Order: sequence, then C-alpha cells, then structure tokens
Amino acid sequence: MSVSAQQLSLIVQVDQLLPQTQCGLCGHRDGCLPYAKSIVEGEDANKCVPGGQPVADALATLLKRPTMIAEPSV
Repeated sequence: MSVSAQQLSLIVQVDQLLPQTQCGLCGHRDGCLPYAKSIVEGEDANKCVPGGQPVADALATLLKRPTMIAEPSV
C-alpha cells in the first residue's frame, strides 16, 4: 500500500509521541514505527504500555479521536 505525504507526516508525528522503547507490548514486535503506521491506518491508539495514559491522551488529541483508557501495565 502506498502512503501519501500527508499520511507519512502523520505517521512521523505519531511515532514521535511514542516512547521508542521498541518493546512490542502493543503487539507490534518490530517496534514503535509499525505501531505508529497502524494507528494512522485506524488501529486503537491506547496500546502503548510504557507510554500509558499520557501517550494515549496525546495521540487522541493529535488524531482528533476520542480519548481511550490506556492498556494496563502487565
């Protein structure tokens, strides 16, 4: 799938909000950038365990989506 310049810009912005721990707890074992891409494509933006509620809130604001409760730490 081809990514538009606007989507790419948004992916970069989302990726910059993620903590870059590359932990895979969101389900994206390849790190934060694949999760950022999936968020822009519509995946829930509350799965970043290390980022917690502050990251979930920041992503909701950036993406103009409803705020969601962050995934709990395991």
